[in-house]
Amino acid sequence: MAFILNAEASIDIPAEKWVLEKDKDNIKVWTRDTETSSFKSFKAITIVNASVVQLASVLNDVGAYPEWMANLESTEILKEISENECYYYFEVEAPWPVSNRDNVAHFKLTNNYDTKGFEVTVTGQPDYIPEKQDIVRIPKSIGTWQFTPISERETEVVFVYAADPGGKLPAWVINIFIVDGPFKTLSNLKEFVKQEKYQ
Repeated sequence: MAFILNAEASIDIPAEKWVLEKDKDNIKVWTRDTETSSFKSFKAITIVNASVVQLASVLNDVGAYPEWMANLESTEILKEISENECYYYFEVEAPWPVSNRDNVAHFKLTNNYDTKGFEVTVTGQPDYIPEKQDIVRIPKSIGTWQFTPISERETEVVFVYAADPGGKLPAWVINIFIVDGPFKTLSNLKEFVKQEKYQ
C-alpha cells in the first residue's frame, strides 16, 4: 500500500524504500527514512483471524484502544461526527525520564468497495485543544490502517504511521523503539478481537 501524506497533514516525503526490520509471528515491520524529518516512519503488516466486520468494530471502539495499542495511556472522544468519524484525545506513555506525549486525532473510517474491506485515517490535530502541563503535544502525525479480507475469517491488516513526537528528544532515541510499538500493537490486536463483544 502506498503511503501518501496529504498536503494538509504532510510531515514528510518518503526518501528511501522500506527496510524490513522485523519478521516474527507472521508480523512484519518495515521502517524508512524521510526527506524532511529525522524521525523514521513505519509500516506493519499481518494476517488476523477475524472478519473485516469484527475489525471495524474494534477500530470504532476508540475508548478501548489503550487495551491493545502499545504505550497508549488513555483515550477520550471529544467530538463524535458519525459512527465512523470522530475527534479523540490520546496520551502516549513514555519511558522515564521522557515526558508523556498527547494529541487530538481526527479518525475517519471509509469503506473500500473494491477490496470489500475498509480504511482508517488518523490525522493529528495539535491545535484542537490547549496543551496540558507536563505533557508534550505531538506537533505532527498521520497514520493509516488498511483492512483487506482474504477470506470470511481472515483479514490482512496494514498499519502505516509517521510522526514528529515534539520536544527535544533526539531522533535516534525514538527510532530505537519504532519497531517494537507496531509489532506489539498488531500482536495484541490478534488476541483482542477474539473478545465476545466483537464476535
